[in-house]
Amino acid sequence: YVQPHREVLRWSRELGDLERAQRALEQIAAIHQRSGRLREHANTLLELGALLEEQGAWELGLRIYQEAASILEPTPERRGWVQARMNIANVLLRRGETQAAIQEYEEGLAQLEGFPTDQAKHTWNLGLALKAAGELERAEEHLKQALLCALELQREEVDRLRSQVQLV
Repeated sequence: YVQPHREVLRWSRELGDLERAQRALEQIAAIHQRSGRLREHANTLLELGALLEEQGAWELGLRIYQEAASILEPTPERRGWVQARMNIANVLLRRGETQAAIQEYEEGLAQLEGFPTDQAKHTWNLGLALKAAGELERAEEHLKQALLCALELQREEVDRLRSQVQLV
């Protein structure tokens, strides 16, 4: 049962006690793993990796993201797998491993058909990685593509809200 650990996590974050938050996430991940809940285990690892990054523990965060990706890779959960790969790419980019990051972003984006919000976010990140690599034309192309995608998503949201208002 993970709910008590989730409460400890919430309180720890609110108090700024990241070490206690880390322990809570580790306990939650272990419970999910023992229970055979692969998706929940992997998602908790993604949370833990982000917390470790927040603390500056990039190497450990990277290993945690890789573990989450390996759990999700054989499952039909493409979105979670891509998120794990994108988190890996983000760490690689911060470490200056630009070409490896670009490869991760490109492989992940190839799996995101049908998830426009994720496509916009990861296309933007790919554009930033290309810029860091000095591939300015490709970077500009991807950054523009991400902005167009984001504008389309915003337009769709406005249309959705407008239709709800008309129903009232």
